[in-house]
Amino acid sequence: FHDDIAIFTDFAGLVKFCVRMAAAAALGGVLGWQRQTAGKNAGPRTHMLVALSTAFIPLVCLESGFEREQLSRVMQGLLTGIGFI
Repeated sequence: FHDDIAIFTDFAGLVKFCVRMAAAAALGGVLGWQRQTAGKNAGPRTHMLVALSTAFIPLVCLESGFEREQLSRVMQGLLTGIGFI
């Protein structure tokens, strides 16, 4: 189990993870704010959650030891889901 969460074994890995998540949330929030000001339904919270999950899932899969082909399938699923939203 310890090898599955290798990113959290050191402080630098944790900081890198947190920076990536904060950047995803910020960019999703900016996109949501722009859409809200344009009068669209989905606002900042929705876009922040979508951006966070889109950044979180591949990062966890990558750190869990997924092969490149398996990670490609995860990304295909995410893109299909985002397209549905």
